[in-house]
Amino acid sequence: MTTMVQHIATKGTPRQAQRLCSTARDEALLRCACRELTMLHFVVAPEVLRPLSPFALDLHHGRAYVSLVTLRLDGLSVNTGRRWVDLPTGGENRFACLRTYVRHQDEAGVHPLRQWLSAPLLRMLGPRHFGFPVEAGPPTLPSLESKTQTGTQGDGRPLPGALDAFLLDRHAVLSMDNGVARRVRVRHEPWAGRRINAHLRDAALLRSTVDWFDHATQVAAHGGEDVEEVWIDPPQCVNGPACSTRWAERI
Repeated sequence: MTTMVQHIATKGTPRQAQRLCSTARDEALLRCACRELTMLHFVVAPEVLRPLSPFALDLHHGRAYVSLVTLRLDGLSVNTGRRWVDLPTGGENRFACLRTYVRHQDEAGVHPLRQWLSAPLLRMLGPRHFGFPVEAGPPTLPSLESKTQTGTQGDGRPLPGALDAFLLDRHAVLSMDNGVARRVRVRHEPWAGRRINAHLRDAALLRSTVDWFDHATQVAAHGGEDVEEVWIDPPQCVNGPACSTRWAERI
């Protein structure tokens, strides 16, 4: 998830912020709360990642990055066009994603390399309607030692131009399935992500599922407060033969 986000109301007056949030609610397909959000960031040589991404890598000072994002999804509901309806996902909904940083049509985004979901209903929706790879899971979550580090402002927001901004300020999630590229926008109010000390309890699962993990070096981690309202827009086809088919016709 924006792991993979478009911040709402980062600038402007409270009234402008309210209009932006109202627009997000009206246009969104799904709504949820994201809790216990943790992001671990790894630097990987671009030549290792390029064969794995159908999109051009977005590099920061010549370096490519992969992030492991883990969180818990609560209160998932769908917009029917007339009202919001709760989805019967059942139990605790854990999500984890390995994402890399890409550009498409002059827009910065993220591309999921692997995703894990504990809710069977969400695992069905992911590949069918969003073109995202989704597996049962998620893997072992990171163990955390929370500690604010350098690279953030006093309120936890990333310093302008820092690596933090590159890793956190992402507006779109891009997927490729059967030659069809899709973009999904995930929006929420500003998230005060802060640097923390965090590491994986056990990296064996990642090493067994992604052969490049031994070439990755962790360089940062972020955590922060829960996000109570997250709006996920319907997927938009941005390239490929299915662009002539409306998303609603695929339900």
